Amino acid sequence: MPDVSGRGSALASDFDTFLKMLTVQARNQDPLNPLDATDYATQLATFSNVEQQVMTNDLLADISAAVSGSRLDTLRAWVGAQILSEAPARYDGGDVAIRTVPSEVATSADLVVSDAAGQEIFRGLVDPTAATVIWDGTRTDGTAAGTGPFSFAVEGFAGTEALPSQPAAVYGRVAEARFDEGGRTVLTLESGAEVSEDDVMGMRIGK
Repeated sequence: MPDVSGRGSALASDFDTFLKMLTVQARNQDPLNPLDATDYATQLATFSNVEQQVMTNDLLADISAAVSGSRLDTLRAWVGAQILSEAPARYDGGDVAIRTVPSEVATSADLVVSDAAGQEIFRGLVDPTAATVIWDGTRTDGTAAGTGPFSFAVEGFAGTEALPSQPAAVYGRVAEARFDEGGRTVLTLESGAEVSEDDVMGMRIGK
């Protein structure tokens, strides 16, 4: 709960000052034209309204600060975590586990890896019924792909007929989290790709 004890003491002091001023005003009024009792009541009511407005504004400020802190904590929880998405992911070496959507109609499938420019660097056969396939970080010719952001897709075939290409998902580490103008969470990966919170398919902590 917000601490309003300090504000309460300040307002009490202000109210005492106000009463003293009102007393001085009463003592020094023109006896031939005294203030009407209604004027005193109006002044008291005005002070009371101001007092309530000050308290309300301070409480709203406390609530706003609390809510903002909670939203920032939400962003902090994302930074450093690894999220599963179809966005391009940074590659630093080693095998990459790629999540795919198993096909019930494909008789064969190719894993396709593309670089940041959208150029295909790897194509290789994978099991069309597998939920996870592995890329070892090499190009089609067997040479090392190097570091950098890569995107992944699976192209299936029903016999000789090509099926629609399906994006594949990989884990990428979140480097930055922010709110967009609509209040939605936007995550920036180490690859530079941006992912909406709504497009996150999974999350894990650690390597």
